[in-house]
Amino acid sequence: MKKAGRDTGGLLGEDIICRLPNDILLVIFDTLSDLKSLLLCRLVSKHFLSLVCQTRRVSLHITSWNPVPVNETSSFDDDTSPHHQLLHQLKQDPSLLIPRAAFLLTHFSRIQSLHVLIHSSGGCSDSFFRWKLEHNSNTFLALFAKTPKTTTSSITTDNEQEEQVVSKLSLEEIARYLDLASYHLVDAEARRSLLVGIHDCSPLNIENFVVTDLEEEGRICLTKEEVVALKKEERRLSMVKFTVWYAPILGLSFSGCFMREVKLVVSTYEYYDDGSDGGDGDDNGGDNDDAEEEEGDGDVEEVMMIPIDTIEGNEMFFAEAVNEIKEGMKEVMMSKDACEGEDMVFAEAVTEILKKPPILAIV
Repeated sequence: MKKAGRDTGGLLGEDIICRLPNDILLVIFDTLSDLKSLLLCRLVSKHFLSLVCQTRRVSLHITSWNPVPVNETSSFDDDTSPHHQLLHQLKQDPSLLIPRAAFLLTHFSRIQSLHVLIHSSGGCSDSFFRWKLEHNSNTFLALFAKTPKTTTSSITTDNEQEEQVVSKLSLEEIARYLDLASYHLVDAEARRSLLVGIHDCSPLNIENFVVTDLEEEGRICLTKEEVVALKKEERRLSMVKFTVWYAPILGLSFSGCFMREVKLVVSTYEYYDDGSDGGDGDDNGGDNDDAEEEEGDGDVEEVMMIPIDTIEGNEMFFAEAVNEIKEGMKEVMMSKDACEGEDMVFAEAVTEILKKPPILAIV
């Protein structure tokens, strides 16, 4: 009898919830927001099924996602290495890089606010690591280094200091950093594909789009206009060139600190156009790039750089080299204003190491 009573009470409570006004139910669904929970709500009744699809706030939590795993033992010329797999995967349909959970968003027709929690650690164990993604350009930067050290006097790089650090990178070490940079490049491209894919399967009335790292270390915020602009630049990868720089000690005189064992991996990538122009590529390749720059000046100028993996306690080192990077990275960056307001020591470190000849280039 008691069991029957509990069942009756549960059914009665469920019936009361189902009888709530639609406006109240929609507020409840918006507050719930979690994608998996909302999909479970669709199973309650046909009435819930018809209302859940009208939810305006959705949160998508991607707990684990590793499109290209980091292989610590791979060689930089090994076909199984992530920077080789990168070319293979990104030349395929961009939707292949979109996590499966993202396709569940097609069940919602009125999303206005979307929050995506996504993995982006890349398996990096360095004490200091930064990477930045520059939208509307063809460059990806990954900087690896030990934690910056401050100095009260002028920075010196004498023989005694040089003996304390590695003066040359082995091929295995180069492969590792290429793989880590490749992972983050794949991750960055997949984020862009994710945004474009969600734009395709969601209504145009998305007003707030936030992508957050699972450790709350990085954040991307896009407005409705920026999502639409991102869709306009959809393109597929045709070629990637990796260039590696290395400095045993990198002195940053402006910042008043120095970095040890600095590795910079710059990935420069080109896209081919699948669009309506219908060009064959060989006849129009170079001219198309110029035409795109001339016709799309308004979009190209709106460059956003996204810092991930912020290291607590080192923020003071990331506030000094905005002006340096504008002049020192002209050959790498597509926009002189790309680093305005961004971490300055990172910018100065990149500027300084680019003055040195690269140790490796792979196409």
